[in-house]
Formats: sequence, structure tokens, C-alpha cells
Amino acid sequence: MYTDFKAELRAVIAQAQAINDRISTLSGDITTAQGVLDNASASKSTIDGAVSTLRSAISTKLAAYTGLNAAGDDITSFIVNNDFEASPTFDGTSLGSGSDPKSNATPTVGSTLLYNAKNVYQINGWELLTTETSDFARTFTMPYDKTLYVVSNNAVAGQAVTSPTNGSSVTESNGDLLFVEANWCENAVLGVKQTIPLPAGSYRLTFDSYVTNAIGNKESRCGVSYGETTNYKWPEALNTWTANEVDFTLDVQTDVTISMGYKKIGNVGGGSSAFLFVDNVKLKYFDPVKLAQLQWQETWNALDALDETALPDEAEKAITDALDAAEPTTVEGYNTAKAALQALIDSYDEIKAAYDKVLALIDFVIEEKINSTGAKTTIEAAIEKATTDIETRTNADDLTSDYNILEAARQTYVTRGAQPTSGNVFDYTFKIANAAVTGTDSWSNANVNSGQEYTGAPDNTYFDRYQSDLNVQQAITSLRAGYYELKAATRCNVNNNP
Repeated sequence: MYTDFKAELRAVIAQAQAINDRISTLSGDITTAQGVLDNASASKSTIDGAVSTLRSAISTKLAAYTGLNAAGDDITSFIVNNDFEASPTFDGTSLGSGSDPKSNATPTVGSTLLYNAKNVYQINGWELLTTETSDFARTFTMPYDKTLYVVSNNAVAGQAVTSPTNGSSVTESNGDLLFVEANWCENAVLGVKQTIPLPAGSYRLTFDSYVTNAIGNKESRCGVSYGETTNYKWPEALNTWTANEVDFTLDVQTDVTISMGYKKIGNVGGGSSAFLFVDNVKLKYFDPVKLAQLQWQETWNALDALDETALPDEAEKAITDALDAAEPTTVEGYNTAKAALQALIDSYDEIKAAYDKVLALIDFVIEEKINSTGAKTTIEAAIEKATTDIETRTNADDLTSDYNILEAARQTYVTRGAQPTSGNVFDYTFKIANAAVTGTDSWSNANVNSGQEYTGAPDNTYFDRYQSDLNVQQAITSLRAGYYELKAATRCNVNNNP
């Protein structure tokens, strides 16, 4: 078995060169380490010593560097090959050999496989997260919007992978990205990493990610780790670019590992692994107060973008007051204010939906009242109370209570004496238990399905029978004398003809 003892030294030299571009104090240390790298007779102990010495020099001289801008300093240059453009594994000019487009893709000159692996390649500037060599483990860089066929079980073109089009944060002069797929095995870890000694301060790591094939069955390794701390992100949805942000603060200079990949958490067979694509890994340094201010400002902006006038008066006022509050000046103050702003954002959709639902009911009850005869004092009082009360609400639970109170008043009105005028009707759907068919409750002979989406099937659930009679029932009691119309959304498929 061949082991490249100089691989780590090459990586540390590359990292030192990247950092030296900024701090300019590592040139001599790099020259010394390069001498060991160039020495064909260097022993493993000498090589390991050079690695340790250079890492120590990086750490010491970064700690002494005072040129970082507290307001947000782009130190992406500290990350080697952050955009995966250097020495791509597959460059788009040799995607297959021979005339068959599905023949095995040909890697670029200089691409190096992990020992005994078929599809796990060393990535320039990065270390591999694992030594996994299974056919179905894959790590390499490739062009955007390309399909590669690679070997599996020693078979030609046993696996295919298609990269997405470039919808990342960088579309100009950006041709390549990282691809990672874990194999079937439970606990398999695939991906890449590099470790950087970062001075005390606050940081924001950003990267673009995209996942196809499967989004679950994983533990992300996309983000940072140091000491006992991990902070990882994962794409929000299949086949969608996600712009990820990882914020962290270091009290002292710390070796921080930036990694991109994931751990497989279940062996559930083929097709269960995520096809993960990553690009544009970037890093910014901040004074802790400046990062806290940035986070607060971003949250403030998000709240300000919401339409507070679509909420009850008191909920609208809560947002206005939060936006008008004085800006904090400390990390603790910013964090506390940010949490309060975020709470308003998190509750917005729920409050608005509950508010809109009550408003719609108020309009409906007014319409029923207008188009009916009978004693109206009680229902008019219920309408007035609901109209007044909902404007004082700041949470969805209270609005839901208002809805239920008004609906109960409406049901009492339409069942006890009131009569619809000619050409009008009362809605008596409330007499049917579980009318939305959210399950089999209250129905006899019921079989509920949810496999297909049909117009008119709330929550995508419906009664269903295959090659047999459908006869669901429930008894409705205490109906007033009068004329009734029963409606239901139905669909019948006979011999594949709906």
C-alpha cells in the first residue's frame, strides 16, 4: 500500500502561502518547509517535523498580526482553493473516452485517487474527511451543468452524476464545484476539510450548496468545528441552491476546521445518499460587536420587509415599536434585540393567517345576517365584539379563540329561528364531523388514502376504494325542517379513464 507522506506538508505549505499573501511574515518559514518538500531523501520524521514547525509558525504569526479590519474583513484568502477552481478533477474536456458518451470519464492530468478508491480523489488544498474507498463513495470536482459516468463494481459507466447549472452566488469566471456522495454504509463520512488557526474574534463562513437525489439520511459536515463546538448547515430543499451562513466567535486563537461533506446515518440501499454540490467557500472576520450589529441589522431588515399593516392593530404596533427602538451598543444588547425581532418574524405568518381567517368569517357572518330573517341582536353583538377584539390581539391563539367564539354564535343563529331569505342559504357544514376527511374519525366503512393530489381534496386526503364499493357513512342529527344541498368533491377512475 502506497502512502504519500508529503501530502500533509504540501497542504500546509499551500495554506501558509495563502495566509502569507495577507500577513507577509511567513516567507522564510515557507522556504524552509519547501526545502524539505523538495528533498527526495527526507525521512518521515523530518517531513512530520516540517509540518509541525510550519503550523506553529502560522499560528504564532497570525496571532501577532494586527491588520484585520474589525468592521468585516474578507479573509477568504486564508482558505486554499476556496472556489474549487484549482486543478479540477474533471475539466469538461475529457468527460468520456471513445465514441460512447457513457464510457468512464477521464480525470485531468495530475488528479490523484485516494489509495484503492475508484471515485474518491484528492482535492487541491483540502484534506479528505475519510479513507472510504467503496465504489459508491465519490469525491471530486467537476464543471457545472455536466454529466459524468464513472466506474462502479468495476463496470464501465456504472454510475452517473449530473451537476447543476450555476445558480450560486458567483456566476462569473466560475466553472467548477465540489461533488460529494457517501456510499451505502451507515456512518460513512465523505467530504473535504482544512484547518486554519484563527485569531480571537467573530467570523462568518459562507458557502453555496445544492443537493440532488436525496436530502435526508445524513448528518451535515458543512461548516466549522473546533474543540467541542460544531456548527453545520445543509441545503434547504432538493434541487435548489442554498446560500449558507455560519457565524461563530472565538475567545482565543483557535484551530478551526472548515469542512464540506456529510455523514450517512442509515444503510437503506441504493438511491438513499445525497448528491452534494458545494462552491464559493468564503470567510470574513469581525470584531464581536460588529458581527452582533450585522446580525441584528439583517434581522431588522427582514422584519422591516414584512407588511405589518396586514396584522391586527396591536400586532402592527408591536412591530413598529420594535423597529423604532434605539439601536443597541453591546454584543448582549444586539443579541437580545435580535431575538425579539426574530420572534416577531417567526410569529408573523401564523398571526396573519389567523387574522385573515377571522376577518373572512366576520364578512361571511355579516352576509348571512343580511340575507336572513329572525332576531339579530345577539349575532350583531357577536360580530361587533369580534371586530373589536381581534384588533387587540398579538398572537394567533387569541385570534383562533375569537374565531371559535364567533363561529359558535353563527351556528346558534342559523340553527335557532333565523331563516335565509329567498335565494339564499345557511352553511351547515359544521353538522358534518370531519368533513375535510383528515382521517376516518366519525365515518363508518371508511378507507382514507393520500397518494395523489386532487383538486378539492383538502390536505391531500380522501376516501378511496380500489376495485370495490365505496360506501362511507355518518349519521347527522337534529337537522331543522327545510331543504338541504349536500356537496362533495368526487373522482372516479374506471379502466384508467377518470
